Amino acid sequence: AGNCSERSTAASAHMLVDTQLPVVVSVHPENGSGLSAFRKGIRTLVTDNTQLNRILLEYSRDGSNYETLQEITDIGDYNMITTAEIPVEEFRAGDSIYVRITAEDTAGNISEPSELTYFLDGSAPEAKNATAVYENEEVQICWSGNREADLAGYRIYRRSEAGEYVM
Repeated sequence: AGNCSERSTAASAHMLVDTQLPVVVSVHPENGSGLSAFRKGIRTLVTDNTQLNRILLEYSRDGSNYETLQEITDIGDYNMITTAEIPVEEFRAGDSIYVRITAEDTAGNISEPSELTYFLDGSAPEAKNATAVYENEEVQICWSGNREADLAGYRIYRRSEAGEYVM
């Protein structure tokens, strides 16, 4: 068809070796936060310049001896959001909970560990400025809302004629 050209010289190409470490970009809740039975989830965002292969989340009671919390393998993507729950029932109020997160890419590069320390918040949130007014055979209950992150809700109890509290 007339679209022929002279042969070119041979060219070759090779892949660059991946030496860039994966990065734990963010963790929620932030370091130093309190965890509780209602707020025990940890979310992480991990990225790599090519492909992630493995993410390991671990926890510890003493900051030295870690147990696997979650391991995700064969990821094959350049970023991933993970969610895991700390077994807070294994701790007592005020205990420190140590978390370590590492990632590995398909080239075998391992991230710097992201190390966080949480504490188990065993204190119950207060119902502030609570009032109860009895009028016209009704009780109106009011209180100021609480902004604690681990607040799951309020329970209101009344006492029956037998003297027992019921919800």
